[in-house]
Amino acid sequence: MARLGKNGFGRQNTLFYQRSEYFIQPEVFAQNPLGSKRSRGIVSAGVATERGKGLNMAGKTAIFIHGWGTQDKLWRKDSGPLEKLFRSRGYNTVLLTVPGRFTDKERGFRDAAVFLADQIEAQSRQGFDDITLVGHSMGGVTVRLYMMNSDIGSAETKKKVKRVITLCSPHHGTTSQISDILRNTFSVVGAFGVLPVIFLSLTNVAGALAEGKCYLQAFPDSDFMKEFNKIDSLPSGAKWHCLWIKNDSVVQPPFSAILTGADNYYCSNPKLMHTPMVHNKQIVQLITRILDGETVVYGPQEYPAQPSCPDGTDHLWFPAEKQTDKYRWHCNNVSGERSCKSVAIAENAPSVVGCEIGVIKKRWHKWVEYDRRLYKCGKCDLEGFGSDAPSGFAKPRCGIKPWPSWHRWILQYKKWECRNQSCTATAQSVCKPDLYGCEYGSEVEKYHSWHKGESWPSLKFKCAKCGLVTIVE
Repeated sequence: MARLGKNGFGRQNTLFYQRSEYFIQPEVFAQNPLGSKRSRGIVSAGVATERGKGLNMAGKTAIFIHGWGTQDKLWRKDSGPLEKLFRSRGYNTVLLTVPGRFTDKERGFRDAAVFLADQIEAQSRQGFDDITLVGHSMGGVTVRLYMMNSDIGSAETKKKVKRVITLCSPHHGTTSQISDILRNTFSVVGAFGVLPVIFLSLTNVAGALAEGKCYLQAFPDSDFMKEFNKIDSLPSGAKWHCLWIKNDSVVQPPFSAILTGADNYYCSNPKLMHTPMVHNKQIVQLITRILDGETVVYGPQEYPAQPSCPDGTDHLWFPAEKQTDKYRWHCNNVSGERSCKSVAIAENAPSVVGCEIGVIKKRWHKWVEYDRRLYKCGKCDLEGFGSDAPSGFAKPRCGIKPWPSWHRWILQYKKWECRNQSCTATAQSVCKPDLYGCEYGSEVEKYHSWHKGESWPSLKFKCAKCGLVTIVE
């Protein structure tokens, strides 16, 4: 892992102020902007904000857990569309603020998972037996750690978790440097709006955050991530849904958010960003369909499996690169009440042959050019035949102005004949004639009408131990 310089930015020593994907409480920095423990956004205790209690008669609750450097107010920005969605479906909602907000030097993911377990136990004691967990970024890693570890929380309570939704969560780690995150995202945004932070000591802030335990644990080669991903299967019982976006500047590579065994959703909209995605209408619509039980998975559904490495242990997969995007093609053919449901993943349009209800492909001519081509002078209307255009000085010479007096030959047509056995058809045209209509042509086939859908990534991984490369589509 690259180390930061004294100023927290390596060689960079510039103040950056751009639109943010993460935010830290403005009142925290306002009280002490020069780098005390309080100014770093570190809080001593977590917060659980419960909304909708008393209105829920169905025993359903949704618990939201934020990501790195944010808090419960993340979910309430822009009137909290995701929270509002769950409340409209009869859920009680609980918005958590994790102690330390994943930036503390001492508290790691396990501490966050224990805090989450306590909140879930509290909901269970209140009679909620249909629990949905929604985790953004590191919040999703925390949810997974809670569900996987038998010594965190009770097994009986975990049976009440019916659904897990993670949004851009680095389940397999992220290679983003803290300097990159701050340089690209640092301004105070979220429930507070935008507050300039040029007056802040970004050097102290970056240095402190770079030493955060969760930040260090989130690197793919950290001891925590290696242990965390030894088991590539998900706990049974709950239904898992993992959303990831194309241009994620925080989770690198973005497909680190994929979990084998979950329903994975690739959101290729290039305008989606890491934190603002939780308020995006497209994401809200997607989660609405998830709550309605619709199957809307999109993109690769598996992170590389863990077959045995030559040394007898599991492969240690690292994302090598994202391959060129392919596309999801779908056939739009309709015949009466029947429609073709065929889909294909390919860079270019797949073969058109093989549709059960498609347009009937007429029998083809096998056209071959023969004899000579007819040319005509564009000035004097003289005609001439030949395999190539006649000489411009062909006689009689062209006497039509403008001078000089040579012909300007224009191709009028070529002669074609069909070489299919028993077919005697001929044609005259500049281009090859229509292929269809030969009585002696190829077999009758029906063909697809392919239309290009969204991009579909092809993911490349490499084992850090044996060098094996695998591609997942």
